[in-house]
Amino acid sequence: MLVAAQPSAATGVTVSGPDTVSVPETVTYTAAVEVPSDATLDGVTFALRPADGEDGEVVTIDVAPDGTVRSVTPERGVVGEGEIRVNRLRKSLDVTRLDRDGDSGYGYGYGYGYGYGDDERTVVFEIQLDARAFKQGEYLLRASATADGEPIEAGQLRFAVEKPGENPGDGDDDNGDDGNQGDDGNQGDGDDGNDGDRNSDLRDFVRRVVSVVADLVRSIFEDRATNGHRTASLFR
Repeated sequence: MLVAAQPSAATGVTVSGPDTVSVPETVTYTAAVEVPSDATLDGVTFALRPADGEDGEVVTIDVAPDGTVRSVTPERGVVGEGEIRVNRLRKSLDVTRLDRDGDSGYGYGYGYGYGYGDDERTVVFEIQLDARAFKQGEYLLRASATADGEPIEAGQLRFAVEKPGENPGDGDDDNGDDGNQGDDGNQGDGDDGNDGDRNSDLRDFVRRVVSVVADLVRSIFEDRATNGHRTASLFR
């Protein structure tokens, strides 16, 4: 289901998109920014945080007026108790500025400081996120903006991340998900191939190879012992 957070003022940010997303989907949210016709948009900031998290438990995404991601803070690691895996989020993040017809690029009325006679104009940004960057739970997505240095009223949306077949809290403690391994060799997000499932598969494969080799060696020695016994019998 699509939900939207409407601003109360004439200018503001409206955030819309699905209120539920399932792993491993990629989800798209839209931030529509109402900018005064005589003002120039400075940029948009997206903030992601666990719905029940502390004030400092947040990932901040700073976006330029043309949709270029200027920074992601923090750059790596996890947020909160591992709810958001920053490295996976950063790698999958995609922000696009749209025109009025929903196409990429600069459409009618979306130039910097050109309102074409309207009291305000709408600048639309799409942000795509990988649901695998989140633990199962509820999150807040807040979008804020400034124009000519003046703040525009922010909009906020609440959404839930679900993992099919799992209860809340299940399956989130493996090394590959909670930042115990990975992320450029430091403590991070476990997105660089060091997850627990792959290690377990590798261990099983090694055990099978060792077992086969051991059986082969045992068979060779048994054959040699049998042949030696037969040779000795011929000379008795």
